[in-house]
Amino acid sequence: MSAYFGRTNWCDIVFSNSVGDHVGDWGDQKAFAHQTSCVGKGYWIQTPNKNFPIEPHWYFPLFQFLPLSVHEEIAVFWPFSFPRRYGHRMAEDLKDMVRNIRPLKVEEMRSLFPDGDLWEERLFGFIKSIVVYRC
Repeated sequence: MSAYFGRTNWCDIVFSNSVGDHVGDWGDQKAFAHQTSCVGKGYWIQTPNKNFPIEPHWYFPLFQFLPLSVHEEIAVFWPFSFPRRYGHRMAEDLKDMVRNIRPLKVEEMRSLFPDGDLWEERLFGFIKSIVVYRC
């Protein structure tokens, strides 16, 4: 990480759109949240909701609730996934993507950003994505 992340209130606002689910495991997500909170006076952090029925990377119903071994098979063979549509074809690359994407739940976002306000973007009554912000 950049040396700037050690500074407090270095910028006015930190904007993150669908990044927090790509930074790694829960520990990495906590570090991302801490850095975001420290660096910016304010922030706007958006992430897909894990509990939305269609997983936004793979476009497969209830994908996120299936076992990892099934994720990997779907990633390789499901032709409608975001990575496949944009040229990723290597099985190992797709499996690696599956292992490194971790969507968040509303409760997890509240836990990561306790000083922020939470807004839920809804689609057909379901929470599609989660936004936390601090002004």
